[in-house]
Amino acid sequence: MIPRFRSYVAVGDSLSAGAEGDTSEPWPAHVARTLAGDGPPLAFNNLSVAGATSTDVAIWQLQEAVALRPELVSVICGANDVLLSVRPDPEVFTAVFDGIADSLRRRLPHAEIVTATYPRLGTLLPVRPRTGARIEVGIDAINASIRSIAARRGLTCLEWSDHAGVNDPSNFADDKFHPSADGHRRAAAAFLEGLEQHLGAHVPDDAEDAA
Repeated sequence: MIPRFRSYVAVGDSLSAGAEGDTSEPWPAHVARTLAGDGPPLAFNNLSVAGATSTDVAIWQLQEAVALRPELVSVICGANDVLLSVRPDPEVFTAVFDGIADSLRRRLPHAEIVTATYPRLGTLLPVRPRTGARIEVGIDAINASIRSIAARRGLTCLEWSDHAGVNDPSNFADDKFHPSADGHRRAAAAFLEGLEQHLGAHVPDDAEDAA
């Protein structure tokens, strides 16, 4: 079994928070419920905010996350650093995300900290080819930084960039970008699978139903 986490905090953007106005339950909530299983309630806080950049996470979410002293943290951000800028700067993202990862690792030395790469958004969004190409280059650079920083700081990095689910339209809402209700459930299952592989443990049997 995966070790019994007593607390879980999610930080990041709409990938973890859900789209603004979306009533679907975000995938971190599915994860928290599954990890709790039939045991004591798991303290869960989703601090993620739709539209958040890595800088927003560092300024507005990081301190609160650390103060909650979670045993499990998911930190997934960076897409908006590309999507909300006409000139994405991967070096700025790298510096900010490295600071987030370093702070979490130093201040929560015993926590399991998980991040993930992003799907190739340029192929998903209904944008012009030139814009799509810019997004592709930016996301590729962001993902490269996430992988490198995770390895250096001791974070678990889930490879979602080329996940098979990216090719399934049912995983996406009408905007072709944010997760649908099914997408959130499947993202939770992917998160739990990655956690299981990293810890070399077994997810509770009800994980699939709960996720």
